[in-house]
Amino acid sequence: MSAANRRHLDQIKPTSGEIRSHLNSLWEELIRNRHLIDFFGDVNLGAVAAIDHILNVDFEMPTDDRLMTNTPILFKPMPSEELPRQVRPNPRFKDYDPKRTKMNIVGRARQICSLVLERGPLLFHESRKLLAIYYPSPVLMEDGFDGHYPRIADYWDTDLILEPEARDGNIYPHLIIQGIQTKDGQSGAILYSELAILLNALRNRASQLKIEDEDEQERMSNLSREEREKQGYDFVFPEERIFPVLLLSYVGPQHGRIFYACLEGLQVKIYQSRLYRFEKQNDAPVELFTKFLMSSPILTS
Repeated sequence: MSAANRRHLDQIKPTSGEIRSHLNSLWEELIRNRHLIDFFGDVNLGAVAAIDHILNVDFEMPTDDRLMTNTPILFKPMPSEELPRQVRPNPRFKDYDPKRTKMNIVGRARQICSLVLERGPLLFHESRKLLAIYYPSPVLMEDGFDGHYPRIADYWDTDLILEPEARDGNIYPHLIIQGIQTKDGQSGAILYSELAILLNALRNRASQLKIEDEDEQERMSNLSREEREKQGYDFVFPEERIFPVLLLSYVGPQHGRIFYACLEGLQVKIYQSRLYRFEKQNDAPVELFTKFLMSSPILTS
């Protein structure tokens, strides 16, 4: 797809209704259709004008420096000095040995999730002002945070979804997600499951309805999107145009990577880090991933 078409999409100033419609159309085209999945479970986004996929982004760059670049990631990682000082090895963590391991990819991904979460503050919801999202939250009303590939033995799941607490009258659209994949990660490629999590986070946040009562949330979760929108509820983020999403994705054989997704006009921007190795606990980049998991939001406007 030509660079001119990509520039056209990122220069549009869409309404909130156009954003919702566009994200739902992208979901139908790229996720429900499944025609772009290759043998390894990856998706080639090169010909998709609506998505700008940027590889090998340096997520280790200091926040202030990054904000001055073309990749202004709207999350500020937790400062190193706020990490707990006493770090004990997790005796349950199994180093990866392809000749001896009996643990499957999902088991290895889940142990990385635990390692990263354990490295952070015990009461992160208090110290970092982050809230875990659970059913029946309106954020979860559309499926996509977990799902299956065409071959049903291959699937994905989300271990944790966080959002910032409201502060000083600001309700933040940011989402932070830990995702678990059953596929090996390839350098320079994005898995279908990773794309599904990112697009689902964007479309669900853009379509999130202001429903406070938990019983009503549960009732609404059983309705279709079209039926929910007829109920007369306001949207939580009617003025938002960016919808920042951070995904920590754990893939096989025992690796992880970081994604940042957002909207720019009607174009979805996906920034992807290199693959990080978690094969051995003593040199795994646990601190880096924990700092991003415990990020603070940077205002979008």
